[in-house]
Amino acid sequence: MKYFLYLHKNKSPMTKKALITGITGQYGAYLAEYLLKKGYEVHGMKRRSSILSLQYRPYRPPLPRPSFRTPQTHPTLRRPYR
Repeated sequence: MKYFLYLHKNKSPMTKKALITGITGQYGAYLAEYLLKKGYEVHGMKRRSSILSLQYRPYRPPLPRPSFRTPQTHPTLRRPYR
């Protein structure tokens, strides 16, 4: 959707999913890379004032800031998880 970064390596019905807040930071970027290698479907979001770190960011797609006040919020977050 328009508020989130969505990354995946292999898409299957049983793929584990991760939502990383602060994905533009050093730890978020490394965590995303690690989870992708483990086969996770990774979703990420950033805060309004975040800038992409060129030093720590392995991939740099544009990340619009999320808004949980609107009904267009990412559908993955509205579904219950086990």
